[in-house]
Amino acid sequence: MTKQTSFDPYALLGALNGERVSYVVVGGFARVVHGSGETTAGLDIVPSLREENLRRLGRVLEQLEAPLTVEQLASSEPTTVATRAGELRIVSTPWGTRGYDDLRIRAVRENLGRSVRPAIASVVDCARMLKASNRAVDADRLLRLRRMMELERGLGRQRGLRSSVDRSARRIRNPELPANRPRGSERDLAASRHRHRPLPPPGCARRRDATRGGRARSRWRAGGARAREST
Repeated sequence: MTKQTSFDPYALLGALNGERVSYVVVGGFARVVHGSGETTAGLDIVPSLREENLRRLGRVLEQLEAPLTVEQLASSEPTTVATRAGELRIVSTPWGTRGYDDLRIRAVRENLGRSVRPAIASVVDCARMLKASNRAVDADRLLRLRRMMELERGLGRQRGLRSSVDRSARRIRNPELPANRPRGSERDLAASRHRHRPLPPPGCARRRDATRGGRARSRWRAGGARAREST
């Protein structure tokens, strides 16, 4: 009779990060992090298949009392192990993807607390994996995920509308602000003015003199004979 262990994602992720394993979290846990209403009792990861990374993953599994060889970890078939911190599923190439190198491009680092910031597969990739699945339960999950994505797009459009209203209000207070100027401080406007400062007229040289307050001011002095006469 096998002993049931409680799922502790912090223990699993902490062990992986402690050995500096390169991986991307996928499956139900990734969708939960993105805001899905489902529940999960395990962790699915897609590790890098480089030999050194698989050795690190093997050391993690030894610590979690579920040892596997590098050859087993490099298998193209998904491998599920029961660790002392819960179920860990290792998938080399999830449905609809090309594996770790494909997923890590859009993966995001999510701060889950307790100094744990794993790489989580993007919402787009989560939907891509569900779409490539032939299971009926994944069709329902894909529908909920797409609804969540549409809701986020709507909220993003509302935030964009509020941002445009704020920019319009700032232009009313300061007409010198350009119409398509991104959000920023007045220091950005001063910097743009400095970048577009006019060039000196021909025959003149620019000199910077220090003032009492330690600041620098610029003035134009005619070159050549006039400069020699002043000395």
